[in-house]
Amino acid sequence: MLSPKKFLVSVSLMFTLAMTVIVGQESNGAARSAEILPAKPDAQVGQKIDFSVAIKDATGKAIDAKASTWFAAPFDLASADESGLVTFYQPGEVTVGAIVEGKPVFTKVVVKPAPIKVVEVAPPDTPILVGGTMKLTPTARIFNGDPRSDAQSHGHQILPRWRLSMPLG
Repeated sequence: MLSPKKFLVSVSLMFTLAMTVIVGQESNGAARSAEILPAKPDAQVGQKIDFSVAIKDATGKAIDAKASTWFAAPFDLASADESGLVTFYQPGEVTVGAIVEGKPVFTKVVVKPAPIKVVEVAPPDTPILVGGTMKLTPTARIFNGDPRSDAQSHGHQILPRWRLSMPLG
């Protein structure tokens, strides 16, 4: 049978496994925990988020300690610098982690595509006849001007609202 202290630690870990881990023990044997903050961030491609680690003793009192290493994986989706600043490059699920007192601490971040800032339509190669139809090719672009390829390649449709004004006469 588990002692009440061990039972409480087990339940705590069961519900917060992705974000909180026991990183060590105080000199009196009390467990310490670490949590990556923000705990459940929303991220978009191109965004940077500054993560930190909160370390607490068994009573919940904050302890002054820092992460020795930060990382983000998979490496083609995001990168982390030595201070915990994470840059997100591609949509997907990213694991952000830190090493605190020799133990890893993790959190998951779902990275969404950057919003479409502008839709460009290439000019037609031939004149458009009155009453005729023509297929135009739109290109969705994100905040930095790069094309957002998933708008074309994953079945998304770009449906801009048009107003075409032509002088009569």
